[in-house]
Amino acid sequence: MKNPLKIVFTLVLVVSQIAAHSQLSDDAVDLLREANGESGREKIALLNEFLDLHGRGDSVHTVIIAEVENWSMSKGDSNERIEFLLRKADYLNKIGSNRQSLEITHHLLQNAPLTPKQEFRALFTQRATYLALGLFDRAIAIHTALNWNNSHETWESTVPDNFLAFTYYKLGETKLAIQTLKKCLQTVDMQDYAYWEMSFTNSMGVMFESLGELDSAWHYYHRAKQLLLENFEPGKDLEAGYYQFTLGLFNGNIAQILAARGEHLQAIPLYKQDIESSLQHPLTIEYRRNAITSMIKLANSYCATNQFSNAKKSLAQANSLLHGFALSEERQKYLKSMLSLYDMESKSDSALSYAKRYIEFKDSLDRVNNIQRSQNLQIAYESGLKERELQAQKSELENLKEKDEQERLIQYMVYFMAVLLIAVIIIMYRAYRKRLLQQRELFQKSKQIEDQSETINRSLHEKDILLREVHHRVKNNLQIISSLFFLQSKKLKDESARSILREGQSRVHVMSLIHQKLYQSNNLKTVDLHSYLTELSRQIIQTNQKNDLQIDLTIEGKGIEQSVDKAVPIGMIVNELITNSINHAFVGRKMGQIRISLLGRGHLVRLEYEDDGRGIDSFANLEKEDSLGMKLIRLLSSQLDGALEFDTTSGFKISIEFEADKVGVDH
Repeated sequence: MKNPLKIVFTLVLVVSQIAAHSQLSDDAVDLLREANGESGREKIALLNEFLDLHGRGDSVHTVIIAEVENWSMSKGDSNERIEFLLRKADYLNKIGSNRQSLEITHHLLQNAPLTPKQEFRALFTQRATYLALGLFDRAIAIHTALNWNNSHETWESTVPDNFLAFTYYKLGETKLAIQTLKKCLQTVDMQDYAYWEMSFTNSMGVMFESLGELDSAWHYYHRAKQLLLENFEPGKDLEAGYYQFTLGLFNGNIAQILAARGEHLQAIPLYKQDIESSLQHPLTIEYRRNAITSMIKLANSYCATNQFSNAKKSLAQANSLLHGFALSEERQKYLKSMLSLYDMESKSDSALSYAKRYIEFKDSLDRVNNIQRSQNLQIAYESGLKERELQAQKSELENLKEKDEQERLIQYMVYFMAVLLIAVIIIMYRAYRKRLLQQRELFQKSKQIEDQSETINRSLHEKDILLREVHHRVKNNLQIISSLFFLQSKKLKDESARSILREGQSRVHVMSLIHQKLYQSNNLKTVDLHSYLTELSRQIIQTNQKNDLQIDLTIEGKGIEQSVDKAVPIGMIVNELITNSINHAFVGRKMGQIRISLLGRGHLVRLEYEDDGRGIDSFANLEKEDSLGMKLIRLLSSQLDGALEFDTTSGFKISIEFEADKVGVDH
């Protein structure tokens, strides 16, 4: 166990150093000083408050974590120990100790009685750890499973999908990242989160720049800068140093677009502003990295404008900042820029020297990255085993709970059955004497019911036969009428009168076919429209066949049945349409196409009829009010309560949509 006195002394020393160098805000320093004036739980509560508000994984954080750990593990209760372990896992993640962070969160999720909010924090830390390891699929899976109702009141609980946007960007799915981040921008704009609107806007610029869409990137970088200037005042809304750093960062981003466009002279002063804002304050790793990156980009712009001496000065300054810091990517960019500089100056020896250094460093960096990836995969493998073990234990626990509940249920059932059995025995004894009388009465009533049922079935069968006979006779009578029309038409010499009789004959045939279908079918209530229209259409075509005209008939839509009240007007409409198509649509042609379609849509049926004939001009007579065919179609559509539509785009097309019978529509 650590020495408490030594930890307190160290903390006092760190606070003194902080106050001397002003590396933290005044509020943070005051909070630490207040903690040094307390003891016990009051002190630990203040230190935890500091970790929640100001902890960044630096030396101060390390000392405070050590003191909180000493007290929590020795004097704290179980909940305080859980709270400490959650903070420690977060701290280990921040300093890159991913394996230890995952071990703590897995242990807590597997063994500790966590509250919903504590479970959220453990998973939240795991998400950040997997992201740091480059295991994006794991991070996304955890993010998707998070219940944000258990999160603390933070901005991210309002726009949790910002995590997905930046993860998609890391995966190279930049367009998907932009779509997701746009939705987040809309949310923070509505919630009036000015800082995050500014931050997301700048990130949109970065994403568009990576796609090479410089105009969009330029727009978002300028918009981010505008949001900073309009919504924040240095020293009031944002700490002055951070305000200047952010302003410089936006200027540097704008300079990148100018440089990419070849406008290096305009980019150079913006790069300088960015570098100056980063160097004005104590160089944290974030400020140092930004300064080095901008110095290298400034040198590249100097080279592009042949200002080689200024480029060397900028790179020399970047090199001095690189010493003592493991900034591998920046070191690689520096070596590449030095190589380009000497190559542009035609100093082949120096260029060759830096080319070798660049290649060696890149190879070394690749080896380190490969080792790191291997380690990450190993951590992921071990983590996966623990996750599976956790799931197995949860499953086993659920099985045990279920088994215990089943055993209790069985006990209750045994008690219940015992009581029930006694009650049943008593009831059965009392009911036994009545049962014989009831059986006799039941036998007599059953006999009566059987006799009545037989009579009813016989009567129904007779009615069914009679109804089929009625349909048969109606069909025969209609055929007689049709034959009379036919015979009468033979005696007439006037072609117009004969045509009228043939039309009447065809209409009578429509109704006749309905009754034929009914008495031949097992179902006397409905007609299969597909079968009916198929047979009807073929007979109409055969009856009205002209010269060598061949009709290609297509009928679509099976499984739709309707009552006689619906089927008769439908058949009459189809008869009118086919007859008119044959008489008018295919004049001068040997081939024609007719398509009839039936489509059930919920409680509606849509009948579509079309041909590839000459179009609506060929059916001008249908549009006249005195056209019997058109009058019949409109009248029959009205009878169906249907909506009638014409389409004259090509050929002739008409559709009627009407409400279907409750039975017979195939959904």
